[in-house]
Amino acid sequence: PPHESQQKQLYPAPIQSEPGQNAGIPILINNMEGISSFSLEMIYPTELMEFVKVVGSPLTKRFSHLRGEEIVPGVIRIEGFSDEEIQLGPRGSLCVAVFKTRESAVGSAMIELMNVNGDILGAEAGSEARCGSRGCR
Repeated sequence: PPHESQQKQLYPAPIQSEPGQNAGIPILINNMEGISSFSLEMIYPTELMEFVKVVGSPLTKRFSHLRGEEIVPGVIRIEGFSDEEIQLGPRGSLCVAVFKTRESAVGSAMIELMNVNGDILGAEAGSEARCGSRGCR
């Protein structure tokens, strides 16, 4: 019988940060096996935070290409690819988007993921993370 793979789910982890501090938002995914390329866009509140960089996770640190760039204010495009598929882990972090929380940040806001492609195409992109200077809900 054909093996039915579990639906991939992709979501930003909730974070809490203080004004003026850097904070990393891990992009989590379940059912990681078999991923060798991905791209996605992350929408974030420019009034609360500014984009710094994207860094690899233990699962993607060997990727030959991993980058994040702000394509328009408030939208980051993140891409990664590797010659080898991720072999392990039912759940883990694809990468971490690092932001600096603005000194003027108050309250919280939603982080959203969209335009998911590559080996994560069809993943259900969540946007539960509500992030800000007073924490995430």
